[in-house]
Order: sequence, then C-alpha cells, then structure tokens
Amino acid sequence: MKVVTNATHELRRGLNRLKLGALFYITAFILAFVGIAAIFSLPGVFSLITQSFSEELSGSPALPGLPGYTPRAPLIAIHPKLLAVLGVSALLLLIAGILGVISFVLWFMATGDLKRYRKRLGIGRTGMILQILAVIIIIVCVVGLIAFSAVSAGQLIFEKPLFGASTVMMVLGVLGVVVIGAILAIIGSIMFGLMLMRMPEEGLDSGFKKAGIIYLVGMVTSLIPFVSLISWILDLTSAVLVYRSSKRSLESLHEGTSFLLEG
Repeated sequence: MKVVTNATHELRRGLNRLKLGALFYITAFILAFVGIAAIFSLPGVFSLITQSFSEELSGSPALPGLPGYTPRAPLIAIHPKLLAVLGVSALLLLIAGILGVISFVLWFMATGDLKRYRKRLGIGRTGMILQILAVIIIIVCVVGLIAFSAVSAGQLIFEKPLFGASTVMMVLGVLGVVVIGAILAIIGSIMFGLMLMRMPEEGLDSGFKKAGIIYLVGMVTSLIPFVSLISWILDLTSAVLVYRSSKRSLESLHEGTSFLLEG
C-alpha cells in the first residue's frame, strides 16, 4: 500500500497546475496566432500597411488637402468581410489574453506547491512574485503618463502649458521606474527558468531542464530587436516541454517508479 505524504500531495498538485498552465498557454498562443494571421491574410490589408509605411519613409504627404494627396478607398471597401474578420480576430485575441492570464495564475500557484515540496524550488515562486510586481509598476506608470498627457493636452487648449524643467524630470523619473519594473520582470523570468532547470535534480522528468534552458534563451532573445518572433517560438517550445514533462512526471509518480518522496 502506497502512503501519500504531504510532500507527495504538494508535488502532484504542483505538477498538475504546471501541466494545465502550459496547456492554457499553448492554446492562448495558437488563438493569438490565428487572430493575427487572419487580419494579415485579408486582401489589401498588408498592402495598405506597407503603403503607409513607405509614405512615412519617403515623407510623402498623406493628409487630405495637402499637395500630392491621393485619395484611397475606405478600408472597409477593400474587403466586404473585413469588419467581420476583424471582430472575430479581436475576439480570438481577447480569449487568448484571458487564457494567458489564467496560465500565469496556474503557474504562480504551481510554484507555491513546488516550494512547499522542496524549498530550493521556491526560487520559481520568488520569480513569479517579481514578475507580478513588475507588471503592477509598469501599469501604474503607463496610466500615470496617460493621465498626465491628457491633463497637459487640456492645458494647451487654454494656452497654459505644463511643460518645464520639473515636468521633464517627472517624466524621466517615471520612465526610470518603468525601467526598474522591466529589470524586475527579467530577474523574475530568470528565476522561474532556474526553477525548471532544478526540477530534474529532484527526481522529476529531465525534460524540465530543457524547458528551462529554452525559456531563458527565449527571454534573452525577446530583448534583442527584430528577433522577437524567435522568442515567441522558443516560449511555445518551452511550454510544450513543460506540459510533456509534467505529464510524464505525474505518470511516474502514479506508478511509483521514479521518485523518492518523503514527508
């Protein structure tokens, strides 16, 4: 008869949440990809974007009433079903965003379970907390800048601009706080990746180490301009490995073939 200790329970629950979180992340990625691809697949949309971009580069006037302005057909006229496709794409992106949040919450809960199972895996929990703090900091700063911009625009209407040395210093200070938030997010991501890499050392599936390495490489590539697409692919690959390794670890745990579980 197999005795289920508290450590066994925490491990099983953490692995289940890791697996489910990875599944939600993979689903969110696919929905987001389909939503974005649907928009760019519409006839005329890509050409419209490239035309606008080329006008910006060449400095060609694109405003009515200016010399050289060439009227263009309304966007809706380019494709009769454009509005419907945009609506579906927006819905897919919204669902993807919700699933992404659910995935993050599940992984946050999983790191708590794994921390209670083995203290050295608590680095993942700390990393997730840092990422949450980073998101809060960045959101507060962005909202503050938007509010300040709105107030400044209103003051300009009444010819009472708020711009000055103090304003510049305030904006620079807010941007500095945003940078701090970004650094916290990076550190948090590194700590989560290290947790994944440590999991095989606790007798879990070796695929977790590969997932952690790919996750860290994806985080690094996301900081490099023009290669963000690679980071998305690496993140997806890491999530797939987390799902597979969690599933295999749960199967081994159920069979009692791979783990030495102690309370």
